[in-house]
Amino acid sequence: PLLPYSLYANRAVANSVYDQPPQYEKLMLQGAKLDHSCYYDLGDYEINRKEDDQAAQYFEKACDGDPASLRVASYACWRVRYYLKKGDVDKARGIADFAGDVYSAYGLEAKALFFELTSNYDSAFTWYQNEEERYNDSSPLISFCLRYKTQTGSSRFDSQLQKRLSKLFPKGMEKVSLADFHVPPADGVLIRQQNDTLTSYGLRAGDIIVALGGTRAHTMMQYTYLRDTQADPELNLIVWQGSAYHEIKAAPPNH
Repeated sequence: PLLPYSLYANRAVANSVYDQPPQYEKLMLQGAKLDHSCYYDLGDYEINRKEDDQAAQYFEKACDGDPASLRVASYACWRVRYYLKKGDVDKARGIADFAGDVYSAYGLEAKALFFELTSNYDSAFTWYQNEEERYNDSSPLISFCLRYKTQTGSSRFDSQLQKRLSKLFPKGMEKVSLADFHVPPADGVLIRQQNDTLTSYGLRAGDIIVALGGTRAHTMMQYTYLRDTQADPELNLIVWQGSAYHEIKAAPPNH
């Protein structure tokens, strides 16, 4: 009886039929009448089901008139990719322009991504650099420089990349093997959530990745760099799994 009036009730019942799309969507659409943000949940749900066209429709409803500009900008990267894939450059540009004006981390990255995917590499670099300066995070810019070199073969941004590596790896590139680890790690990359892909490789929530390809990874930024510079599709990881370190080989799509 509470469903027409209670968002909490809608979400609770919808989550109980998460594996039944028609029932889940019906309940969440009813919830959207109470709270516009339910359209974001529905969009995420369709992405998980690989129903991108339906996801885009829900995101359009979610973003249309949403006063929370930060939330709208947080979905901009996915939407930019989607509309460019569909060939709607003007729509993608409009989304990127709005997100860039918000000037959040996601917003700046969406603007940079639009320029990157439309081969305007100078503008892409500028906007990734804006994100770096605003949030003191070089990883998106470093990843862009790596992608650019892989895709074009050009060394155009190599000097910019090298300037950032000393900051990214203040101790230099530390070569390690399984035998070098004896006590629980003080840092590394924590796996926060579990999914079927992780489980298939023997990884689970709570594991901590401490090395990739024989190089120590103290931070997510370091891990991202090591992952993106590796040509081999198989990742050779050293992982702390609660009581011991293990070597795990994994080959997830796109690293």
